[in-house]
Amino acid sequence: MHVIIAGGGRTGRNLVNRFRDRRISVTVIDSDPRKCERISESFPYVDIVLGDAIHPRTLREVIVQKTRAFIAVTGQDHFNLLASALASRLGIERVILKLLDPEYRALAEIMELNDVLDPADSFAAQVVARLDDVDFVQLVHQFHPNLRMKRFSVDGDSGLAGIVPLDLAERVGKKVYPVLLLRDGAYALPSDVDTVKEGDEILAWHRKH
Repeated sequence: MHVIIAGGGRTGRNLVNRFRDRRISVTVIDSDPRKCERISESFPYVDIVLGDAIHPRTLREVIVQKTRAFIAVTGQDHFNLLASALASRLGIERVILKLLDPEYRALAEIMELNDVLDPADSFAAQVVARLDDVDFVQLVHQFHPNLRMKRFSVDGDSGLAGIVPLDLAERVGKKVYPVLLLRDGAYALPSDVDTVKEGDEILAWHRKH
């Protein structure tokens, strides 16, 4: 699986880091030489393109047969919108974009760009969760057939309320690895949450054997 990220800022770097252990190849496009250099130093295995993701030639040159997603996470809403529209027109299967301005979010809906990240949630966590719907889960199963995704609901009888998310394995007595926490319809990374509350749901990898 190959993913293109437009934007080498903090969100882009977080995404590269999330994809590092998932056997997902990544190409980052950014027009700022300093950001490109920073990513190159931190992630030497990542393909980096110094260029403009809203230029058709730039995007065509980085699309490969295994490209499954385009993720626009620059700090400029208008840029993310235009780059995503181009990626969609060029036939990329999944287009995900970050938009902060409600007016741009409304415009994205008109343009049928419906995979817009919620500014109230962790952007990196949302992307990972949404790419699960593409083939991230199948990819993990392919290389680790003994892993399955399991959902833990936190209620008064679960005994999970009040625990630290990363301590889930100790509480349930199983080989589980929490990857996302769902609270009030919003995703967060387990490391970003202090304690689990009633009503939360935890998504975790479960090792069968």
